Amino acid sequence: MRRFVLSFIAVSLIAFVIAGCGSGHKSSPVNTELEGVWTKYAPGTETVPEITITFVFHENDWELTWIETETSTIVSRMLGTFSLDTESDPKELNLYIVESSDESQDEGTTIYGIYELSGDNLIIASGDGGIRPTSFTAYNTIDLVKE
Repeated sequence: MRRFVLSFIAVSLIAFVIAGCGSGHKSSPVNTELEGVWTKYAPGTETVPEITITFVFHENDWELTWIETETSTIVSRMLGTFSLDTESDPKELNLYIVESSDESQDEGTTIYGIYELSGDNLIIASGDGGIRPTSFTAYNTIDLVKE
């Protein structure tokens, strides 16, 4: 009987940890659809320097970096965890911000977006004010290529 009780407690504890109880976010399976390094080169103008945008997805983590191409200076960097809904149409992406050097994006907030993946091309559209966009428009949309 004692062995059964100890086994039950161990299994319950493992299930509790896997379910993410008490962590603030639900535990989700590893997201592999976007796995990799995605980039966009933004040519400069007379007043704006050339920028290389790098978006990295690894397991359930993401990092977005804006680098001034000529000087290799990091202009902005955000990172956090993410979740996907691959069944919705369009597919949905939630970016939870854990760390941000961008004053317009607060740590602890979520960016709600949609995405479209076609081979080595990824389009992400994000919303403002906690609202998820419903279509891919020029505003808040980025086209990335997988490295």
